[in-house]
Amino acid sequence: MMNASNILDYMEFNRCNGEFFNLKSFTIPDSIGTYGCSFSPNSRFLYASSKYNLYQYDTWNQEMVQDVIHIAEWDSFTELQVPVLFFIHQLAADGKIYISAFNGVSYFNVINSPDSLGLECDFSPHSFVLPQYHTDIPSFPNYDLGAAPGGDTCNAVYTTPPQLSLKTSLFSIAPNPVSDWLNIIYQSNEDALFELFDFYGKKVGAISLFHYFKNRLLNVSELPPGVYLAAVSCKEKRFGVRR
Repeated sequence: MMNASNILDYMEFNRCNGEFFNLKSFTIPDSIGTYGCSFSPNSRFLYASSKYNLYQYDTWNQEMVQDVIHIAEWDSFTELQVPVLFFIHQLAADGKIYISAFNGVSYFNVINSPDSLGLECDFSPHSFVLPQYHTDIPSFPNYDLGAAPGGDTCNAVYTTPPQLSLKTSLFSIAPNPVSDWLNIIYQSNEDALFELFDFYGKKVGAISLFHYFKNRLLNVSELPPGVYLAAVSCKEKRFGVRR
């Protein structure tokens, strides 16, 4: 959890019942304060940063606070005399952690191998160039948590390995019939296109299905009542989904 002071608070989360527990607090070795934090994909390493320094904590280490690893310090890099500091963290779909700048600049800092201990995490400052100035960063929900520890399962996780091929059975739509928002639920290892056609074959709606999401919403509130055909296409292959 991000904290305005140099005290970092973090808790464990039970994704089956929605409860937070095991609150822990400690002080990072920086008087500036904690401005951003993130966990590695395997949940082992916690990264925390002030505006000027980036640290790594190994949660498998009982002495993780004392053994904190200093990963990087701001290297004086600026853009138009604006310093590219450290701000919000985000674990992305490619397994890397991106860190926005505290000021409005066109660069992200990147942790290329966040599952690796210490400097092996391969921190690369101001290496991701943005098309325009930003202080914020996109949010990527993590839908692929896998089975819960201890073999427990709940409705919020997948209990079978994901399929690696595009099949009709991996796509569904709900509700049916629908009057406002159509929820497209899918699972694919590649990007696809969802298209909606009326009874005469005219395309009346479309939306991209990016492989790192599990559902998309399509607004159909302006379509008249009737029978429609939904189709999913990927690399010039098309599959009918449901009438």
